[in-house]
Parts: sequence; structure tokens; C-alpha cells
Amino acid sequence: MITRPFSITYQHHTEPGMLEVKVAFKEALPSDSKHLNALLFPMEAFCKVGFLGGFSGDTISPMKSTMELEDARLVGTNEYRWLFKNVKADPGILFVLVNVFHRMHIRYSMLDGIRIISNIVKNQEAPIQEIPLSYSPSPFEITYNAGSSEILIEVEFENDQGESVLKEFEDAFDSWLAIAVSGGFADEDHLPGQTSIYPADDPRSFPDGIMFPLDDVYIADQAYDCLENIFYKLHFKVARIASLLIY
Repeated sequence: MITRPFSITYQHHTEPGMLEVKVAFKEALPSDSKHLNALLFPMEAFCKVGFLGGFSGDTISPMKSTMELEDARLVGTNEYRWLFKNVKADPGILFVLVNVFHRMHIRYSMLDGIRIISNIVKNQEAPIQEIPLSYSPSPFEITYNAGSSEILIEVEFENDQGESVLKEFEDAFDSWLAIAVSGGFADEDHLPGQTSIYPADDPRSFPDGIMFPLDDVYIADQAYDCLENIFYKLHFKVARIASLLIY
């Protein structure tokens, strides 16, 4: 289990699908602070990945997995609060969430404690400490051979696609990448202060596919499970995928 540099309190929420996150800072945080901007950026991506089914895990279909942001605000001078609704996700979503805050604390040393209130939580105990797995069977072929720090992710479509579809896939990938950059895909072998990932180049798109080149990649392998779940949902909602290659 990863040792955290701040306190974490877990509490059960009686209403299904609700997730409340309260982050207390060590000092007052101005609304225009760079720290606040650093806080909001990964949380926006976290919600987008949840909405796209990325955190569905292996027991919930990505088509049924979702998340919506109901409210986000600064409370007083040193606490920020998020309220999510319609959260249908694997319990490991909370592990990813805490990883993001852990990386943030390492960079800025600003967190004092976190309180997480969710119906996922049972008996005030931390849920499973694992990144959500991929849902199966996959509706498209998957080839995974990521054995170095240089990774190429390639999506091949069943048919040629227009710019709007390619843009939608790029935006979804960017949300996943933001979580990876923010340390969300850490584990005991890839600690929050050690993970890294960078775009090696801009995405390369073609009518029948899109490619995402990455460099200096050091994240947990299960990070790609979340990406597979995102593409699962896009396959049925946006455009049919023939194959996904990660190599």
C-alpha cells in the first residue's frame, strides 16, 4: 500500500451515485493561485474520463459507466469541494483520485487532508487500492506490447472518418493523458512522485485512424485498461474501431 503524506478520511454516502471530495490546504488559497489552477486541471480530466467510462473496471460496462460534475467551489479560504453525481464506476476510481492529489502534494506541498464521501466506501475503510481494470470482451482487436519508455498508441477505424470524429478521439485521449501526467496512474511499482509521460509529437490522424506517440513513459500498466474502456465507449457512441495497438 502506498504511504500518503496527508490524512485521508473515507465516509459512506447514503445516496447512490454521489461522490463528494473535500480537500483541505495547509494555508489559505487565493482564487487566482497557480496552485488552484493546478488543482482544477486534473479534476476536470478526472470527470471527463469518468464520463467516458474510463473507470468502469471489469464488472461495469463502459456503456453504463459515467460521472457528472454537479458542483465545484472554494469553501472558506483553505478548502475546495467537488460534488459528483451519477457516478457509476469501479471502486478503484478513488485510488486514482488520491494518486492525483498525492502527486499534487509532492509538487506544491499544499495539502493537509482529504475527505472522500461516496457510496463506494463501506465501513469508513479505503476501497480497493488498484487502478480499474479493462472491461471484456472488447468489441475490437487489442494488441499490447508496451515494453519501453517510447509508446505508440494507434487506433484503426472500420471505415474512414471525418475531422469531427478524429477531434473527439483526440479530446478523449487528452483527458486520459492529463490523468497520467497528473500521477493518477501510479501504483506500488510506479509511485506518484516517479510516474512520467509526455507527448512525443502531435497526434497523427488519417481518415482511417489516429496515432498518439508518447515518450518517457513510466506509468502503471493498468493505465491502458482505462484507455481501453474509453475507446470501448467511443466505439459504440462515436465511431467503430477495428483495432487498438499499444506498442
